[in-house]
Amino acid sequence: MTKTTKGRINLAKSPEDILAQTKKVYDKHVADGATSALKTMEDYDWDVSGPKIAIAQGHHDDALRYKGLMEEAYRERDVLIPELNEINRASAAQLKSMNRKNPKRLTDWGYEVDDTPPVSKKAKTPPSES
Repeated sequence: MTKTTKGRINLAKSPEDILAQTKKVYDKHVADGATSALKTMEDYDWDVSGPKIAIAQGHHDDALRYKGLMEEAYRERDVLIPELNEINRASAAQLKSMNRKNPKRLTDWGYEVDDTPPVSKKAKTPPSES
């Protein structure tokens, strides 16, 4: 006696795979036309949902293109950041040296001046056990 498997269906999980798998199902549905087994579905209509695959694929392609543009923009930004960070630090030091008695004047330049005393970093020793 041969044993038949119940036939697990591996459904797509990622958006790319869902789009590809759904397109294959829709293409078969369209090819079968009026005789498609999916015409009898009650809760869903492939004739309504199927065309949305191309729209979703277009949005997915746009997202991938935007992701590439975003990564390129970050790379270009990161080339400029070190110079800008250094000029910012040097300017703060210059202005602070010019306003030693009143460093709060640096707020006019957009700097945040914190004049609270720094928290001491004392090493905490655990209480000794007797």
